[in-house]
Amino acid sequence: MNSSNTDTLNFDSLDDWLESDLRQSGIILPQDNNKPTFSPVMPPTPAQMMLASPPISECTPRMDPLLDLSTPLLKYEPLSPVETPKAELQDISNSAVDLQPFIKALTLLGSLQQNNTSNHNTISNKRPRNDSIDEQQDLIALKRQRNTDAARRSRQRKAMKMDALEKRVMDLEAENERLRLRAAVAESERANVEAKEKRSRVKILELERQLADTHKALLKYNTKDITLLPATPTISTSAI
Repeated sequence: MNSSNTDTLNFDSLDDWLESDLRQSGIILPQDNNKPTFSPVMPPTPAQMMLASPPISECTPRMDPLLDLSTPLLKYEPLSPVETPKAELQDISNSAVDLQPFIKALTLLGSLQQNNTSNHNTISNKRPRNDSIDEQQDLIALKRQRNTDAARRSRQRKAMKMDALEKRVMDLEAENERLRLRAAVAESERANVEAKEKRSRVKILELERQLADTHKALLKYNTKDITLLPATPTISTSAI
C-alpha cells in the first residue's frame, strides 16, 4: 500500500506546499526583484557578497594630489560589510523559531523514500521466496498424487483379491452342497440295503423253520410206513 501511495504522490505539489508553508512561517523571505535573496540556512555565496559590496571605485585606496606624493595617505575600506544588517538578523532569528513545519516535511520525505526502498527490497525478497514456496507446493502436490495413485492401486488389488476369494467361496459352497446331496443319497441307499438285508434274514429263518418242520414230518411218515408193510418171505439159497 505504501508503494502505491508513493507512486500516486505528486512531488511538484509537495514542493509548492513546502515553499508556501515555509514562506508563511517566515523561514523564506519574499523575493525582491531589485534585491538578491539570501537563504536563512545556507551562507551567502561569493557572487551575492560581490553584489552586496559597494562599488570598486569606493573600495580602492584614495590618493592625495600629485603635489603631495612624498607622504601619501592610503585609506582602505572592506570589500564586504563587516556587520550584517539588523533587519536580516532579526528575520533569521524570527525564522529560526518556525523550523518545525520544515522538519516535518523533511521527515515525511525521508519516510516516503524509506518506505519505497523497503517495499522494493520486500518485493525483490518475496520473488525468490515465492519461487521456493511454489517449488515446495509442486513437490507436495507430486507426492500427494503419488500417494493417491499407490492407494488406488492397492485398493484395486484388494478388490481383485476379494473378488477371487468370493468366487472361490461360492465354488466351494456349491461343491459342498453337491457332496451333501451325494451323502444323503448314499445314506438312503445304505438304509434300503440294511432293510432289505433284514427282510432277507427273516425270510431265511422262516424257510429254515419250514424245512425243519418238513423234515420232521417226513421222518414220521417214513417210520409209519415201515411198520405197516408185511414181512416178505426169504428164499434160502440152499433150497435152490
